[in-house]
Amino acid sequence: VVQSKGVGAIVGRLAHEDTTVVIPALRTAGNMVTGTDEQTQAVLDGGFVTQLARLVAHSRRNVRREACWAASNIAAGTAEQIGSLVAFPNLVPGLVKQLDVGEWHVRKEAVWAVCNITSSGVAHHIDVLVAAGVLGPLARVLNVDDARVVLVALEAVENILKQGKAYSEQGRAEDFAGMFEEEQGMDILEDLQHHANEDVHRRALELLETYAELETEGADENIQPEVATGGTFTFGSKAATGSFAPQAPGPMSSAGASLNQAAIVPAPMKVSAPVAAPAAAGFGIAAPPTGGFNFSSVTFS
Repeated sequence: VVQSKGVGAIVGRLAHEDTTVVIPALRTAGNMVTGTDEQTQAVLDGGFVTQLARLVAHSRRNVRREACWAASNIAAGTAEQIGSLVAFPNLVPGLVKQLDVGEWHVRKEAVWAVCNITSSGVAHHIDVLVAAGVLGPLARVLNVDDARVVLVALEAVENILKQGKAYSEQGRAEDFAGMFEEEQGMDILEDLQHHANEDVHRRALELLETYAELETEGADENIQPEVATGGTFTFGSKAATGSFAPQAPGPMSSAGASLNQAAIVPAPMKVSAPVAAPAAAGFGIAAPPTGGFNFSSVTFS
């Protein structure tokens, strides 16, 4: 399709009023941006981002889900391609809104989009996310029951706090750790130390050890983080009681890496279909709809 210069026709269908035309066109464009950087760039050059900014706020859940999924794959590309996402008005705020209040399937795709921006992007891209208010929604998504989504969100949080720490070392005023704490993020990390998933438990502890002290620097000594019995972090309050019972990790991720590996989250990554809800046996990636989309009623000209 890219070689035949049909990208413009597909992107043009995204402006159609009929969602039976929009959704298959969006899935087709989304599949293209799971390819090479060159293929992704061809879709971007066809005006895809312009349509994407509108589609992440679409009234239909499935359209928003596909749009967030496509954005996550673009965000796994080059820094320049991520720049095209964050530079377009309302696109990042739209992703942040879906991360916060979207339906569950939409929120999961938005988490991946945000994580990939923080992983593959540059400092300015993280600044745009923070300015759009991403820290609050990220903190809140840490409370969900899906361990894999929590791990992806923790990866994004770590990337943002790491950038904030770099700013602090440069003498800049940005206090991302303090902003995260204002959103109750540090308290949520403290709770996650007692999570049933071993990887979540470990990552939360690492973040607290690295960034909680930075956030509380200069605060009253009574609320300085302390190491409680059992090796957990606490802020001057009694540590949660009860034993920690780690679970075995779920099945292999879509990138072929177990969630029990040191890297934990294989970000940035491109996936060939939006993320499915976790199955009873663990986590998985959705396959395209059975039989694919029917383009018989759609003519590209």
